[in-house]
Amino acid sequence: MTPRTQASNVDGGTVDEVAASWKLRLSSADVSARERDAFRGWLAQSAQHRAAYDAIDRAWDACAEEAGDFAIVSMREAALRYVPPAKRGFWQWPITAAVCLVAACWVGWLIAAGKLANHTGALRPQSPGVELTSTIANAVRAEFETRIGERSTIRLVDGSVIVLDTGSRISVDLTGIGREVHLLAGRANFDVAHDAAKSFVVYAADRRITALGTAFDVRIGPREVRVTLEEGRVVVDQISPGALHPARGSPAARTQLEPGEQLVAPVGGAARVRGADIKRATSWQQGRLIFEADRLADAIAEMNRYSTSPIVLADPEIGDLKLSGVFRTGEVRAFAHALTEYFSIDTVQDGDTTILRWRK
Repeated sequence: MTPRTQASNVDGGTVDEVAASWKLRLSSADVSARERDAFRGWLAQSAQHRAAYDAIDRAWDACAEEAGDFAIVSMREAALRYVPPAKRGFWQWPITAAVCLVAACWVGWLIAAGKLANHTGALRPQSPGVELTSTIANAVRAEFETRIGERSTIRLVDGSVIVLDTGSRISVDLTGIGREVHLLAGRANFDVAHDAAKSFVVYAADRRITALGTAFDVRIGPREVRVTLEEGRVVVDQISPGALHPARGSPAARTQLEPGEQLVAPVGGAARVRGADIKRATSWQQGRLIFEADRLADAIAEMNRYSTSPIVLADPEIGDLKLSGVFRTGEVRAFAHALTEYFSIDTVQDGDTTILRWRK
């Protein structure tokens, strides 16, 4: 194993401790754009910072498989019970030290047992409902796929982050001059680290999205592509269908999005731009779905994406009801029960399938 880095940074902790603290913070659902920028700045300060964070990230991934082990659970709970002195603020050294200790112990065991995965290849999450994190470094091509109910976070070595939604698939190509992502199915959120020397391009159906230091969401639906811009700037091109390679196709149409805008593009058709509720559009990353006067049929279809136990309608007219509310992804039975509280409908269980019908 690589010896622990002993050099201290200006905040009073070793480089490894700072890297572990960043790992904890970036894994939080409420991490801010300002904190992401601060992390990128820290990462860019030296090769030592990048190497320390990559090591922590690999250790974190390796521990995921053994997260339910009694020793791991006990140490994690002890770390989380610790309340650091107020003057320490964000850098909670005892917590990160515990994380480093756990990671170091288990990575040593995993390496010895030959179980440490190489994340420059294909990623296939093994446990439904678990969010897996992976780091890509010096990869020519990597493919990622999530099953129903899963999410994956993919971190590029440059600091860019891709969050992959349930039932989604992407391929990532990293070269010396560019970063390319092909969204092949589903939805992904991109938080792109600016690099003037390397373009960041996402391909989705017949659209090419070029980003510059920005955060945006892309979804491929049955009939259309949606691109939602959270911050920064993106340019969306419609690619000529006959192009053998998307990058060589002459754009049939080009649209530049501003923060808070969403592009809706029927495959093969003209795109339109509209205002977007960013909180609603990205709520899936926190395991929530927000509906605002949506057709019940559409809400059910969205909920079904996250579960192998579907909801079906006995009467298609039920699908025309309007629904507003916030619901947890994957909890289809709780969702169905809530519907019976608000509408004159009942549920009937047929194995794993929940059937909605008019109340008699």
